[in-house]
Amino acid sequence: MSASDSFAHSLRGIIAELDGAEPSHTHLNRAAIDVDRLGRHLGGLGLANDREIGRAFTGAIAALASAHPVAQDKRADAVSRALADLRTALAHAENGAPHPPSGEADAERP
Repeated sequence: MSASDSFAHSLRGIIAELDGAEPSHTHLNRAAIDVDRLGRHLGGLGLANDREIGRAFTGAIAALASAHPVAQDKRADAVSRALADLRTALAHAENGAPHPPSGEADAERP
């Protein structure tokens, strides 16, 4: 299994744990920590769309954080936003191509 395949597999696991789980502080914290840990490995994968994945991770963590001050039975919207961002990140990870060996592609990226 390549590093990018392992990354996508780990991301699928985070989504599965968060999807349908009772949105307790423990579940929200665990998901945010797992996303953060996975994000720390993102740069080493060399995916061409790593920025998009990073943005989606940032959105997911922000959504999870916004759920904390809300009563547990009202957290579904925030969790749905986090899941949408994580699924976006997964789509980018699954469709991502490796960076070209030179830095030329980075110069062209916004």
